[in-house]
Amino acid sequence: MDASKRERIVLFGAVPILAACLGSVATVAAGHYFGASAQSDAMIEVLKMDGLTAEQRLQLLEQVNLGTSRFYSFLNTAGIILLMPTAGILWSWAARIRG
Repeated sequence: MDASKRERIVLFGAVPILAACLGSVATVAAGHYFGASAQSDAMIEVLKMDGLTAEQRLQLLEQVNLGTSRFYSFLNTAGIILLMPTAGILWSWAARIRG
């Protein structure tokens, strides 16, 4: 059975756009939750400081950057957890379209 025009529009148009929008909103929300904006502000302040050597700035930037690994670890874990259900849903949709 071939997919109807409406099904193709939803599956190939609306679903990817909705997924991209929700993903970007979730990334921004997670960034605020884990304080990513505060870290970038701290990095800018370290770079603006006068009287520091390059080695001191590098050490300070490394200290500020330690917290970002927690945020990216969360994103990696969430992506892995969502990968299996998403693959299953896509597989079933593809089987339905092929018919």
